[in-house]
Amino acid sequence: MQTRSLNFSQQHKLLDPKAARPVTLIGAGAVGSHVALALAKMGVPKLKVWDDDDVSEHNVPMSLYRPKDFMRPKVDALREIVEEFSGLVIDAHRAKYEGETPLEGSVVMCVDSMDARRRIWKAVCRMDTDVDLLIDTRTAAKLLWVFSIRPYDPDDAYYAHHVSYGTREAAPHMCGTHGFMPMSLMAAACVAENLTSWWMSGKKEMHRRQLVASPSAAEEDA
Repeated sequence: MQTRSLNFSQQHKLLDPKAARPVTLIGAGAVGSHVALALAKMGVPKLKVWDDDDVSEHNVPMSLYRPKDFMRPKVDALREIVEEFSGLVIDAHRAKYEGETPLEGSVVMCVDSMDARRRIWKAVCRMDTDVDLLIDTRTAAKLLWVFSIRPYDPDDAYYAHHVSYGTREAAPHMCGTHGFMPMSLMAAACVAENLTSWWMSGKKEMHRRQLVASPSAAEEDA
């Protein structure tokens, strides 16, 4: 719910806020916190956020959170920050999303385990949901993956493979290992770009994978 009117004239023809759908954001950590603010600043009319975690010291450098938010529930701190910077009051859920609540609109998952991704994917694929687009962000050191999926589109069936295994089967460096602020910002920008394109033109980028560094630097970290 937007409490104050923002002037969106500078994003004329880029994104009409009237075209934006409600968004459910699952995970409010390094990437999720930046996604929340970006969407609020873009004019998303309704944003629901799920996260059961508190702000840790290591979260602050990579995320939107402030040093004074240490040990606060992430969704409470994020609600305060987003409202202050945009006027949007997010629908904050201080809980882990377990699939019990139907999803609608566009869904962005910024979680740090394959088990969580599988749980969300199962909920998205239920017939009683009204999800038009699912975006899955994954960061690991300098590697960034972003998937944009239409749940019922045969062309996007390939994504099922990428959620076919659990956390124990995942490569350790591919799940939950975050890096630094530029990674979080770049992932959030990819989400915003894909949602903008989808809402305005019905087009999306299915899959983005890139190293946010030179290949030699990434190989040295491996």
